[in-house]
Amino acid sequence: MKPKVLIVDDERRMCRSLQILLSGEDKYSVHFALSGEQALKSLEEEYMDLVIVDLSMPGMNGLELLREVKGRYPDTQVVIMTAYSSVKSAIEAMKAGAFEYLIKPFGNEEFLSCVDRSLEMNKLRRESRRLKEELHTGYSYDRIIGKSPRMQEVFSLIERAAQTDSTVLVMGESGTGKELVARAIHYTGKRSESPFVTINCAALPETLLESELFGYEKGAFTGALRTQVGKFERAHGGTAFLDEIGEMSPNLQTKILRFLQDREFERVGGRAPIKVDVRIIAATNRDIRRALEDETFRKDLYYRLSVITIEIPPLRERKEDIPPLVSYFLEEKSKKVGRNIVDLSDEAWNLLLSYDYPGNVRELENIIERTVIFASSERIEAHDIPIGASRRRAGTKEDPFEATFYEKDKELGELKNSIGVIKEENARLLRIIGSKDDTIGELKGWLSSAISEKETLASKIKELTDRLIEYEKRMDEMASRIDELSKLNSSLSLTLSSREMEIEKLVEKETNVQTEEYLRRIPLRDSFKTVQALVKELERQLIERAILENSRLSNAEIAELLGTTRRILELRLKEFGVDKDTLRVGDREEEN
Repeated sequence: MKPKVLIVDDERRMCRSLQILLSGEDKYSVHFALSGEQALKSLEEEYMDLVIVDLSMPGMNGLELLREVKGRYPDTQVVIMTAYSSVKSAIEAMKAGAFEYLIKPFGNEEFLSCVDRSLEMNKLRRESRRLKEELHTGYSYDRIIGKSPRMQEVFSLIERAAQTDSTVLVMGESGTGKELVARAIHYTGKRSESPFVTINCAALPETLLESELFGYEKGAFTGALRTQVGKFERAHGGTAFLDEIGEMSPNLQTKILRFLQDREFERVGGRAPIKVDVRIIAATNRDIRRALEDETFRKDLYYRLSVITIEIPPLRERKEDIPPLVSYFLEEKSKKVGRNIVDLSDEAWNLLLSYDYPGNVRELENIIERTVIFASSERIEAHDIPIGASRRRAGTKEDPFEATFYEKDKELGELKNSIGVIKEENARLLRIIGSKDDTIGELKGWLSSAISEKETLASKIKELTDRLIEYEKRMDEMASRIDELSKLNSSLSLTLSSREMEIEKLVEKETNVQTEEYLRRIPLRDSFKTVQALVKELERQLIERAILENSRLSNAEIAELLGTTRRILELRLKEFGVDKDTLRVGDREEEN
């Protein structure tokens, strides 16, 4: 569907010219109105994406129409155009919500560019609004699937937590949906219109994590080439989600505790305190109580975080939630891969219900996606589901290949456990060897800053190039305009010279034939007055002709063509009683 554009100008010729220009692009549906009242009537009958309004119109002027349009139709963009621009009117128009302020005469490219940009802005606003609505709907707590009593308790806690600004600690195994719960609290609460910023505390070493959380000043460490805003500053007014907070080093835990007490911090390498309004939601898959006993997690920090505690049960402890989860994932993944899976056999259901799901809901989702992709028919059978160990527990016949598959699966699980132990030990060693961590952090910070500086420089070069191209276009337009004015000036100069010659010949002729007789019949004083009247009449005719032949030029430009100043021209217009608008209207009526 083409965007709809309404042009409003009291000059029909201007409306038709712009309508033809836009219609030639074959991208817009263009309408026009000859007054503000007519424009409002058109808007009541049909929605317009863009309204282009002339500032000076009889009756309702452009500013009044702008305010009316923005009051009734806030999504409609408005562009103001005028031949009599002033700083005051431009400021008033922009304050009232105008997208652009075009000064006549303007070039076709400038006008088309303005129309494209205003409609693109309208499109981006609608898209932003749609995404926000989808975001709020997609992360509301009623979209989390679960009918078991324990999940109902979780929903109740989410609903209560969303109405407060208290700190929340979400606990649960990997894959249970801790971030989903955190987002539900944010997007159903009073901070839903503000940022939701996620920080994975296990993904970065201590020094780099500190820089990410608090930001850093220019020169704070090697590679800190510019000041960097931290995650807490970016989350101002909203929510900061600290995922895997149980992996945070004791030193950083102390700094987080201080921040939670005052909501105040200093950037790395900075001295000025920065105060922010941020809600904190933390999550961990560790046994936090055991960490308290081992003293790997500070008790005072735990008490600060656990004002509201939400524990998400693992999927193996709420088997009644598996059927609705399977139905949801089955529908979602079928649409994703373009298949029409309609049902599961009883054996397939028994297999899914008997499995323990060490990876919880995330593992169930992956199993359903693989099953939908590789299922041999529209009805899923037990052999389509990639769960080897559970199949034996469900009582199905064992085969050598599946036994091997089970053994390999078991070995893979043991390897994963071993890797987890190695990771924990590695993290402990990294905390002990702080100096190495600092060096690695500085190097990573320097690399990150260098990449960022390169991207910034490339962006600036592109911006400067675009501006240079724009300036070149404007210079071409100015040169074209200067040529046009020069031609008009030459034409008018020739006309003036011709008229002066005619006048001289006429005066000479009259003088030669009648001067003596005329001067004998009238006093000298009256002769001088007559000559003055003749000169004034000729001057009046010359000014009228200049106005009619150059109807789009301003007083200053006409004065320049006549070789005088704007002030003298306006005094002559007043003295001769010449009205520019009346003169032009009369000329148009004669043409018609």
